[in-house]
Amino acid sequence: MKKTSLSADFVVGRESKGGIIHIANIKGGVGKSTIATNLAAALAKRGKTLIIDFDVQGNVSHALGFSERKNAASLLLSKKFSNSRESNFFFKRMWQYILGTIVGRGDISVLCGIVQKNLYMIPADDLLWGDTNFVKRHNLAHNLNVLRKNFKYIVIDTPSIWNKLSKFLYIKSDLNLIPVTLNALSTRSLQDYLTHIAKLSQIYSNITVRLVKNEVFGGVKDTEMKNLRGKMRTMAENRAFLNNLCRTLSFYKNGKTVAPEQIMFNIEIPESSIIRDAQDMGISVEEYKEKSLVAQTFASLADMVLMTLSMKSRNKIQRYY
Repeated sequence: MKKTSLSADFVVGRESKGGIIHIANIKGGVGKSTIATNLAAALAKRGKTLIIDFDVQGNVSHALGFSERKNAASLLLSKKFSNSRESNFFFKRMWQYILGTIVGRGDISVLCGIVQKNLYMIPADDLLWGDTNFVKRHNLAHNLNVLRKNFKYIVIDTPSIWNKLSKFLYIKSDLNLIPVTLNALSTRSLQDYLTHIAKLSQIYSNITVRLVKNEVFGGVKDTEMKNLRGKMRTMAENRAFLNNLCRTLSFYKNGKTVAPEQIMFNIEIPESSIIRDAQDMGISVEEYKEKSLVAQTFASLADMVLMTLSMKSRNKIQRYY
């Protein structure tokens, strides 16, 4: 595990400029919020990190101890933000007069609350209900570019839905992570979902997708195995189904198909009561029990994310030259 971490740190330190990591799945209950919170906490050890909660339920906000529900919708609504407050009062008033609040200016840092050292959050908002029109998506694109200048890593948690906002985030993000649990409902629903994403990748070849197996059952004592053989057999069957599914899909990069094996991370997040205990306390697993197996697994996931971002950054450089 240490070798993986050192390798990732070396590559990222020299080539990666960070990026936006979008957590999404049409299936609910697969651990999107769990992945988002704990991945962001692990990334915060490697650079200044922001987590944006776009799920109106606010699970990420509550899991990290944010009781207030506000701010995330501001990235979508008419007001645009900048790195700092506009010093030229006349310039600001002129643009507000001409184009109204669509090009208003404000300090984007007021939206970001601090969670822990190097980790910030924009909490969920009740105003996230409803469809996202062109103006809202245009505002979000602008505000994400502003946030890129303030944070090395941006992790975005989303609701279980396939709409214009989710498609937009697939296109604008540097990496799209899809958590999946090893049960029949989760693995079967994934097939249609990945088919839609693969079609989207034919139009937007910059889309990068990785699957993460979450809440994987394991580490059982022999005395308990008898009662749990059925569950473990079912997980093995679904793991095989998932592997076969990935081999049959075709994603696209610059007009060329990508090897199916590359879309799945070789890691499994274990099922653990530590995750639930940390969420009840409003902190990350890393902050709750840094030396636990599940915390180390999230650290390894962060390493894989960084290596993927680094490879994508390196490929961009090679294509440029």
